[in-house]
Amino acid sequence: MNELMEKRVRINDIKRSLKETFFKSYLIFFMCLLYIVQFFLPSPNLQIFLSVVCLIVFFSSLSKAQFIPRIFSFGMLITGLSLYVGKGHSFEMISDGVLANLPLLALFVLVPLISIPMKIEGYLDSVIYFMRRIMNKPTKIYGGLTLLLFFLGPVLNLGAIKLLHGMIKDLKIHPAILVKSYLAGFSPVILWSPYIASVALVLLYLNIPISEYIPVGITLAFVQFIVGNVLFWLWIKRNKLVSEQVVLHPSEEETDKNKKKILSLFITLLLLMGIVFFMESVTHWPMMFLVCLLSIGYPLIWLIFNDRFKELKKHLKDYQIQTSTSLNNEVVLFLSAGLFGRALSGTSFAAGIQLFFVSISSVSFILFCLTIMGTIVALTFLGVHQIVVVTVLLTQVDPSLIGITPIGFALLLMTSWSIASIISPINPLNIIVSNAVNESSISVGLKLNGVYVISMAIIGLAFVNIVH
Repeated sequence: MNELMEKRVRINDIKRSLKETFFKSYLIFFMCLLYIVQFFLPSPNLQIFLSVVCLIVFFSSLSKAQFIPRIFSFGMLITGLSLYVGKGHSFEMISDGVLANLPLLALFVLVPLISIPMKIEGYLDSVIYFMRRIMNKPTKIYGGLTLLLFFLGPVLNLGAIKLLHGMIKDLKIHPAILVKSYLAGFSPVILWSPYIASVALVLLYLNIPISEYIPVGITLAFVQFIVGNVLFWLWIKRNKLVSEQVVLHPSEEETDKNKKKILSLFITLLLLMGIVFFMESVTHWPMMFLVCLLSIGYPLIWLIFNDRFKELKKHLKDYQIQTSTSLNNEVVLFLSAGLFGRALSGTSFAAGIQLFFVSISSVSFILFCLTIMGTIVALTFLGVHQIVVVTVLLTQVDPSLIGITPIGFALLLMTSWSIASIISPINPLNIIVSNAVNESSISVGLKLNGVYVISMAIIGLAFVNIVH
């Protein structure tokens, strides 16, 4: 009897937990839709209502966030609100601070929707088909994985690594090869993709059109991609690693079918990128807003031309669960960092930050770059998310006073963000890769990718020095 009662209690707890999960996902999605509506129909009342919804989402995620993000986020929120109140600002001005990083959060929430049609179409299954054919050739495996992440990462974000690893984890690829390829394939994406938080945040605050930044950003990313492959080739010559032999006897018909799917995948990715660039040049709307619109519009248009609602519904449920349970850290950090950064403006602390970096730059431009990079990397390594550090730097440091162009400053911040993502033991990128291969975070970031990180710093600083 007691066992039956306990079973019923557990079932009720599970049902209640699922209801809370779906309610929270609806609330987060409602917040993102309100952001889109408010862009087209701006009004003070709607802005205040949206900021209240953001605060509700913030506190609903706070208790579920990890300890360090929770403490930092709550501290930034309270400090930011105190600074606003102390300066006598109205609630409408406070709501501006609450909404400062909402476009970035909306992008983070909505972009995964783009991957749903790709999963249903079986594009990624075709990717795995070809990966199996080069299993026993480490340099080709590495090149293939890095190339895939270089193209999939800009749209699928960190989900690209999760999806890819889930499909190839049974192929018995050596863990060191996976670690190096995952990080070297995804880290260049952080430097240029408008679908990634780093680029979206920096271009938003520096007011740089994506069309002006992309040529420089993607060139740096491509150079780093090539260097990563060269470093791996040199490394594999010293370390004779061979994965298990996989013998396949594919039919010509099966090969042609998968080639067509791969081609369709790349065409889709190029179209998604091209549409964002074209729409920005025509409408002059913020890039993050356009990406959010496309993230909703692409699955809807795909559904209109494909009668596969049942499959879509299943993936939407998975998306809801992921939105509600996996984004707590990002929700609290993004919202609180935006408020805190805006609230700091005009304070003596902000003036001190500006004066410090101006003084450093007057001594040496390279010293200034190394100080910015060291600050971001060190604080991220200690547990402070890049979104916090970079938001503060963007709101308090004026590039013109330093003698650096906005694009040069953007490249410096993006390079630092990318390096910090690799070596920080609590960064999502490092955690995903270390969990995937069962290696320690320090080993993944520093031991196996130390040389690659140094190359990123040198190449990044060289590019910044050229365009500054």
